Amino acid sequence: MKIGLVGAASTIATIHTLMDGKEVFVELVDYPCRRENVVELLAEIQNGLDGILFTGESIFVHAGRYASAIVPWTYLKRSVNSVLCVLLRATMDGHDIRRITSFAKDHEAEFLEMVTNVFVA
Repeated sequence: MKIGLVGAASTIATIHTLMDGKEVFVELVDYPCRRENVVELLAEIQNGLDGILFTGESIFVHAGRYASAIVPWTYLKRSVNSVLCVLLRATMDGHDIRRITSFAKDHEAEFLEMVTNVFVA
């Protein structure tokens, strides 16, 4: 199965970091793009994919207004609840979340693993 990752290059890079070392049964194809260019991009890529995963709701909604889905589309849902879930899991695992920005910067790999475990586990 071939899934196109469409959206911000930085978010696409984070997805790859989170998936690194995991057994993934799909081929992820990167399509970094801005919201303003998504309609043209979709016209070019949809026929060669089995689905599209947008990196956020904004680009997904914009695409839905001006293009038609030929393959299934979805987007990464980010919400207050997902952030709270990450913080709760970090606390339960014994991390001091009072300095979360410092922790995330100093221990990026560990932080990403922690976030991955919340959403993949």
